[in-house]
Amino acid sequence: ELFKLTADERALIDRVLPSTRWVGTDPRADLAEREHLVLKPVNGHSGRGVVTGADVGESEWSAALASAASEPHVLQRRVHPRPEYLPGSDGQPQPFEVNWGVFLVGTEFSGAMIRAVPFGRHALTTTSVGALIGGCYVGP
Repeated sequence: ELFKLTADERALIDRVLPSTRWVGTDPRADLAEREHLVLKPVNGHSGRGVVTGADVGESEWSAALASAASEPHVLQRRVHPRPEYLPGSDGQPQPFEVNWGVFLVGTEFSGAMIRAVPFGRHALTTTSVGALIGGCYVGP
């Protein structure tokens, strides 16, 4: 019963995680909602192969969707982050776009990871665009 969620837990997930669907599940919406979607390869990392619909035109988006048919891809609703203030290189608070990751061992919290880029500079928060990264392991 590790992954059985209560109604409250499902509601929380719906609130904090962007909606995600397989490419081709709704082909008309895949095209029509381009500006609100991000195309991601399932086996990707570091932003490789990610296409942000708002950053490309209709023809490039259509081509990206067509090429995505050759291997598993998902479409996620684009999230517009709020700035989080972290110390900058001068020690003063600076706005960053932050991506938080949590590590579990079984069902127990065991650590966290953070990736951050200066706010408003990149569509992705990955080390491939110079994100700062840090983490901690607290173990079970």
